[in-house]
Amino acid sequence: MKQLIKRHRIKVTEGQSNGLLETAASGLVRMLGVNDIDVDRKTGTIDITYDLAHTSYRALERKLGELGCATASSPLQSIKRALINFTEQNQIVSRHLETVNPEAARRMRARR
Repeated sequence: MKQLIKRHRIKVTEGQSNGLLETAASGLVRMLGVNDIDVDRKTGTIDITYDLAHTSYRALERKLGELGCATASSPLQSIKRALINFTEQNQIVSRHLETVNPEAARRMRARR
């Protein structure tokens, strides 16, 4: 199976108190494809390394939301998020990872 290792920093705006950020990180690390997580409570960020063949940035943000941590939604973060999602969708299709990440592959085919 092809691997496509990605590393991104996700800024969290809510959930930094009472150890919720660490709890969310431990929930993320159990996801298939997540290799490493570093939490910085001072800056409210999570550095995450994952395999795009098994999960995506969008799925990680969705899981963070389910775990009670809202991601930053500033205009700059929105642009960053859109670029990452666009790039990942194209990489999935170009590397023929459709079979392991079918959700992203379906979205790309729908756009064509």
